Amino acid sequence: MFGADNPHKRPNSPQQNVVVPKDFFSANAPNNSLIYPIARQSRHNVCQNFQVKSGVNLDELKSSFSATISPPKPALGIMRNNPEIKLVTGILIWIGLIALTAISVRHTNAISPRAVQDLIGYIGAQRSSINIISPQHVVLGIGDPLFVEKDGVLEPIGMVTALKLDQSQLDLEKRTKTIRLAWVKGAQVTFFTGGPSLGEGASIELNATDQSPAWIVKTMLSPSMRKEISQLISAAYSDHQEDLVEQFRPVIKKTIVDSAQLVRDSVLDELNRQQETVAAISHRYQNDVIQKELMPVIQAEVWPIVEEEASPLVEEIGQEVWQEVSVWRFGWRFLYDKSPLPDKKLSQREFDRFVQNKALPIFESHFEDVIEMQKRMIARVLANKKVTETVSTVAREFFSDEEVQRLFKDVFRKAVVDNPELRESIERTWQSEEARSAMKMANGRLESTITRIGQSLFGSPKGKITPEFARVLRNRVLHKDDRWLVLTPGNSVEPSASSEPLRALELTIATKQKEFPIGIDADQSETISVETRGDDE
Repeated sequence: MFGADNPHKRPNSPQQNVVVPKDFFSANAPNNSLIYPIARQSRHNVCQNFQVKSGVNLDELKSSFSATISPPKPALGIMRNNPEIKLVTGILIWIGLIALTAISVRHTNAISPRAVQDLIGYIGAQRSSINIISPQHVVLGIGDPLFVEKDGVLEPIGMVTALKLDQSQLDLEKRTKTIRLAWVKGAQVTFFTGGPSLGEGASIELNATDQSPAWIVKTMLSPSMRKEISQLISAAYSDHQEDLVEQFRPVIKKTIVDSAQLVRDSVLDELNRQQETVAAISHRYQNDVIQKELMPVIQAEVWPIVEEEASPLVEEIGQEVWQEVSVWRFGWRFLYDKSPLPDKKLSQREFDRFVQNKALPIFESHFEDVIEMQKRMIARVLANKKVTETVSTVAREFFSDEEVQRLFKDVFRKAVVDNPELRESIERTWQSEEARSAMKMANGRLESTITRIGQSLFGSPKGKITPEFARVLRNRVLHKDDRWLVLTPGNSVEPSASSEPLRALELTIATKQKEFPIGIDADQSETISVETRGDDE
């Protein structure tokens, strides 16, 4: 089209590319649609000269250009049609992800070199599974972790990945969704990195966190925490002891005196109301226990000890008293009392005089000897095995008696728990102006200590929570760390060619309560990042 006969081509000019848009010949074409080689002529003149001098039909030329010339394709389209570019781009993306992960691992404190090795091993290892069988139904959940002891430390090596459901559970699963927690007699455990070698005697033990409120108290008040709180209280009490005692002594004294009086009166009234029950219990134990069990032991074991320990001292005191006795003074007064003379009771007055002036001073001089004798006597009685066994049996039988327990409960409930007079007395005492003044002073003195105790138990509001509180939150709120399995590999034996690998392990239930083996570091307790299993459904 632009050949040698074309007058518009520059002589001896290099080959030039012409880019002609699709709408070049349309009426709406922009003024700058033709870029090379014509840039300054108007579209109308160009088209007219081109058509006259070349003899080409513009409609045919427009159709030809539309069929052969198209705009450049976007980069995404080129990538889709070019597999080599796709491969190179994918490799670059993976290299970037790996580099980013390595930088993150290097600059984080939450992952140790050991954890990095475990992560690499987890990614590259070939996983294996084994079935566990329980002789009874137990609660298991998908995601329950499996641990094994290594160098005295339990390390995670796998988790429960499937539950052996019965037919009713399978039917329920079809109607609802995947069951992740159930009472089962078997499950499947998958090892993270191939699993340890299992030998003879291998087994798996099921452990569970104690669900009682006592576990929360035990976890929150660990020995170290109790020691820390005790030190805080002791320090606060030492600093403010005199002020606290001075302020609270009258209030506490009044509370104890008034409460003791009310409780004593209530107990006596209640025992009087249940006099028939008390008499029946006393009569039954008098005949069945005291006479048949206790009295024979007292006569055979206790009385000989009393005689042996008391006889020397009693004889000594008796000799001293006898030496002070005047037969003449008692004798003639006795005869006078028997005579018909008017004044009587001379012998009685002489006896009272003798007791006050002679006998009592002798007894008082041996008071310490009597105390020592009683100590030896009690020590020997308590050391007598038969006596202690009998007394323990009688006491255990007495306090385990349902009728006695019912009596004690009724008396305690009516005398203490359901005693409106006692409750009103305590409230009246502690709502008095004296008590309020003491409480106000204590709040001012102990506010900082109470705040520090709260931070020791739960953590700082602007900082991190404590590991103990984190463990409680994980178990009670997030329902984590409820159950875990501990693998005992058994005796390691070199497998032979004819030996078959273990296909199932027996599941036993732990007899002692234990703590979940993975602790929460104080530096990581803010996020509570220890994950061990999926959420239970």
